[in-house]
Amino acid sequence: MRQVEAFRQDASVGLIPPPHPLTLLYRKHSALLTIGPLSILWIVLQFFREGPVTRYSVLVIAVSVGGIVFAVLIDLLNCVTTVLGRLIDMAAQTVDVLKVGVEEFGKRLKRSEDSSRPNDQHD
Repeated sequence: MRQVEAFRQDASVGLIPPPHPLTLLYRKHSALLTIGPLSILWIVLQFFREGPVTRYSVLVIAVSVGGIVFAVLIDLLNCVTTVLGRLIDMAAQTVDVLKVGVEEFGKRLKRSEDSSRPNDQHD
């Protein structure tokens, strides 16, 4: 039943609007959209810093690049786990369908065996 129809029948159900496309995008790529810009900001700030390159600035740049790589890997792993979850669900549905098919085949085979046996009548 649609949410609007359910709300018409019972107002206590409430109406929940669908999420905004930007919200969906952020939920899907939250690691990349959070860690990535922060790391890029640190790198840009280091480039505009005046003075000689210090160990601290090298460390900040290295950690920022590592953060970007980490964010990309987390996003990639998130996509891979989503695809694997869908594949596992499809495999589970396939197994359920095959179970039903095997049970039906067994019933038909038993019926055909029973009908093909001659009746044993002894005098």
